[in-house]
Amino acid sequence: YLKFNNENGEAHYYLGIINENILELDKAINHYTLARKFNSKLADSNLRLGLLHYQNEDYQRAVEPLRDYIISNPDSVNVLETFAEVLVYEQRYPESIDAYYKLYELNPTNNQYLHLIADSYIQLEKLTNAKDLLTKLILLGEVTPDILFKLGNIESELNEHENAITHYLMALEMGKQSVNLYYNLAMSYAYIENYMQALIGFQNAYKLNPDDEDLIFQISMCYKEMEIYSEAIEYMHLFIDESSNNYISYYLLGELYFLVEGYDTAEFYFKKSLQLSPQDYLSLYYLGKCYLEKEDYISAAKYFKKSIKIEPDAPRTHYSLALAYNALGKTREVKKQMNIIYMLDQSLYNELANQLEKN
Repeated sequence: YLKFNNENGEAHYYLGIINENILELDKAINHYTLARKFNSKLADSNLRLGLLHYQNEDYQRAVEPLRDYIISNPDSVNVLETFAEVLVYEQRYPESIDAYYKLYELNPTNNQYLHLIADSYIQLEKLTNAKDLLTKLILLGEVTPDILFKLGNIESELNEHENAITHYLMALEMGKQSVNLYYNLAMSYAYIENYMQALIGFQNAYKLNPDDEDLIFQISMCYKEMEIYSEAIEYMHLFIDESSNNYISYYLLGELYFLVEGYDTAEFYFKKSLQLSPQDYLSLYYLGKCYLEKEDYISAAKYFKKSIKIEPDAPRTHYSLALAYNALGKTREVKKQMNIIYMLDQSLYNELANQLEKN
């Protein structure tokens, strides 16, 4: 019959069913596609075509036939769920939100749809919308560790760290333990400068995953902020041993040794940092500081000038260079640096003036 009337949509639809039943799926897809082309009102053909594309994970091609089926069958929950899932796979989040809201209207007792809407809002970075939905779920009695964790993550992104901490702790109290939960809890504590609690969080995460280099690094940074430098140095050494060469870690280790007045060791690590990143102005600055402390003023001035060449607007470097020049008796150069500092930071200028007056 198709030899004489190849544009008969219904005939293609039945051929599609036959090929689908004998698992000739490519042929079935071809016939359903032609059926859709020649008779778009064949709802079952649209459904079968959309579901075959869905099963093949060809989500882009699944969208339109499923949409057309839903237009004629708007209350088909199962198909609407599949359609919404396809939209998520295709990252068409505004449309997926509409689909899940429609499902929620059809079945307002199924709170899972609100979860999925919140997830789509998160993907769209509409965090306030997602937060409102998760809060609604909690008010509806859906207080689960996963919801609390997700809500905490959103609040952390919104810089509502105290709220985030509250919800992370609630998730922990309900038995949820994971590296990510402890890590995010610790980061929120760090943002509000509660480094003791941040340290505890990172340590708990480290117990669960001792191979995570970043956790070692964060533990070191907590000890640094708490001015427990010996522990900070120990963990930074461990981080360097576990990680690939990274100029930042060498710089930080140099800074830690500088803080405990281990200037020779600090000098060694600042030079290691500069081997990997010769333009790191902070390593150059601190290397100059090491020489300044060791009263090698010529070397100090050399590295301060190198640092200033890369970052000319760092007032502390000009301050230190002025001290080096003052120790060398270069009055004119001191005045030049003071003029620069005055333009950059007047309070630091006053501090330097008082320091030079004492000297």
